[in-house]
Amino acid sequence: MYARCMHDRSFRSRAVRAASRAEGLHSSDRDHRPPTALRVTDDGYEARTGHSTTTMRWSLFGRITTGPEFWLFFVNRQFTGFLPRRAFGTGQQAESDGFLASRQNTKVA
Repeated sequence: MYARCMHDRSFRSRAVRAASRAEGLHSSDRDHRPPTALRVTDDGYEARTGHSTTTMRWSLFGRITTGPEFWLFFVNRQFTGFLPRRAFGTGQQAESDGFLASRQNTKVA
């Protein structure tokens, strides 16, 4: 599976708020990050801006939460990444649900 999407700051802010709600935490809207390209492969998750690239292997994620707008990625209780569901059609979302569920490392959670 390969996915790539671009998002702006407000999109990331919504994902951070969704992750905070999933963890019962409060977050601020002060997010001044540049647009990010997200890439999902069989090996892991990548977030790339004009300034940096972060790559995480699937074995790192202890929990992947599926919400109405996003898939949220956690290492222990720390929110570490997201993928917007709207980047995929309905059939692709269902396929992605299964793909991401199989990538979660239950030994870390």
